Amino acid sequence: MEFQSLKQLEKKLEYTVDLIGKLKDQTQAKDLVYSKRDQELTTHRQKEEQLRLEITRLERELKTAQQEYQKRQKELRRRLEGVVTRLSALEKSI
Repeated sequence: MEFQSLKQLEKKLEYTVDLIGKLKDQTQAKDLVYSKRDQELTTHRQKEEQLRLEITRLERELKTAQQEYQKRQKELRRRLEGVVTRLSALEKSI
């Protein structure tokens, strides 16, 4: 009787040890998954930051290009007005 009790206890102990091992493996697997997710999230955040910086740079370039365009447009208008003035004077003299 005592021997059977010991055998049952031994089986329960083996089962418990096996269960603990499985839980430990599952925990390690979950830790790996979480670690990978954290790494992916960090990578994603870094990419977002790079994109934000790129957008900021492109916005500055666009603003500079628009200012340059307006400047050239004013210069061309001024030149055109000069040509029109000279043509008008030429027409009057003819």
